[in-house]
Amino acid sequence: MATIQNFSGLSGMLGATVAMVVLSLLAVNAKREAITINDRRVLKYGLPVHFLSWTIFLLGLFFVYAASKASADQHVLAWCTASVLFCISAILPLEVCFVGISFDDDFIYTFSPWRPHRKIPWSGICGYSYSHLNRWHILKTTSHGNIRLSILLSGLGTFSNELKKRNLPGF
Repeated sequence: MATIQNFSGLSGMLGATVAMVVLSLLAVNAKREAITINDRRVLKYGLPVHFLSWTIFLLGLFFVYAASKASADQHVLAWCTASVLFCISAILPLEVCFVGISFDDDFIYTFSPWRPHRKIPWSGICGYSYSHLNRWHILKTTSHGNIRLSILLSGLGTFSNELKKRNLPGF
């Protein structure tokens, strides 16, 4: 029995290590420079992050399929587990495909499926923090809520330089 418990703990640590390595590789491979579209510099998730998010989504669909094949005595547990895993896996493509930040000389523009689009003046930035748990840079604003910038976004170098140029708090 102790061997099974040790393996369970070991597999959890191995899974966490693999996840950290994958996230670190994705962050390192994110481009520092933002692309420019219509006079705005754009921060967005790169192709490797898109690929990973859709792969995890397909894994969520596989869990739903597996639940549909569960035996009658495990039907409820299988569907509950599959439903939770599918919902979690469906959040990733929404985040990766529909979250973005762009900026020009006057404003920062944010768009997300989680909240209304925002147009934030540079003068509205009043603070900075970093979430080690979520791996986000967080810009605090006076009246527009927080701006969260994932370390997986391409273009963070350009954005950071813009903050420094304006003598604003940042990373």
